[in-house]
Amino acid sequence: MPMRLYKRSMALLVLAMALSACSDAPSPQPTPAATPAETPPPAAETVLREAFRVADPYARREAVLRATGRLLRADALREAEDAVASSYLTDVSFSSGQLTLQDPALVRYHDDLAVVAVPEGLGIYLYNLNKPVDELPVELTRWSLGITFLDVVWGEGQAGIAYYTAPQADSPATAHFLLATEGDTGWRVSWLSDEAPDWWLAAEGGKLAVSPDLSLLELTGPGTGTTDAFYEATGAPRRDFALRWARAANTYQVAPPPESFESRSAWLWSAAVPSPYATLVEFIERAQRSDLNGAAQLASDPAVVEAAVSFGVTLPERRFEVVEASADRIVFRDIQGTLEAEFEMVGEGSWLIQSLAPRGSAEDPATPMP
Repeated sequence: MPMRLYKRSMALLVLAMALSACSDAPSPQPTPAATPAETPPPAAETVLREAFRVADPYARREAVLRATGRLLRADALREAEDAVASSYLTDVSFSSGQLTLQDPALVRYHDDLAVVAVPEGLGIYLYNLNKPVDELPVELTRWSLGITFLDVVWGEGQAGIAYYTAPQADSPATAHFLLATEGDTGWRVSWLSDEAPDWWLAAEGGKLAVSPDLSLLELTGPGTGTTDAFYEATGAPRRDFALRWARAANTYQVAPPPESFESRSAWLWSAAVPSPYATLVEFIERAQRSDLNGAAQLASDPAVVEAAVSFGVTLPERRFEVVEASADRIVFRDIQGTLEAEFEMVGEGSWLIQSLAPRGSAEDPATPMP
């Protein structure tokens, strides 16, 4: 057995023994001879297994949440590392034999609080372990299907929860974030990234970084459907966008905001991570808006703009697809022909188009405009 699996198995075995030792069953008490001994309550693990076997979906959810809270309160589980607690809760849940999804349980403790992603896509919840054992936790979100990662940045009366979901095994993970805050009436969700339209620009396949003081979120990922200049089919190049979300009270806003730019395309260009493809998209978009001066700023030679005009790249109805791409060269085409652009890096990561010409193929020429 690999050492990693051996250590995990031993950790779970030790935890299971500890949980059995600290069962919820009351300490033995003398029983009058004429009275039968009472049956002790079932162990927390058994309660959770039975909860997953409840048929009615609403009753099942409530039973699972209560049983999970009961198990979370066990001293042996609270004293374990989050990874061990997560593995144990996952194993107990799946041992019910009723789970059809592969989502694991993910547990993040902090003092008397715990954020838990419950298996079977039942959601993410905040438990206050000082509350009565039968009290339901605070629902943070029910949209946790396909969860693969959970992390919490804890603060005084606040928690920033970052998580990733991938509903299908072969699909890119999507980044999410929610801010939970504590008020006079308890904990509540103050901000959820899923409700912010521009979040989705870089969320699918994106990477999220959260500042320790929860003042800033940095999300970087490939944008989908951000240009009319190219067909961006599955597997085709896309522009990466780096978005900064600054905290304002108990919400987050993109900084700088899109409305501070003269157009959305200008904002997208400001947020685009420098790359040859990002430069090519912006060049063609400017050219097709008849902004030849703006397009010239993305070329290292005026001849590039002349070639774009000559080969009809400036026609707004043309829409291309990338057929080849390397570190400094992109080949793209439409029904009128195939073009090849070469790039050079200037400054700190900026890319300019060095040349634009027809692909040298008699089968697929790019024909100059008359």
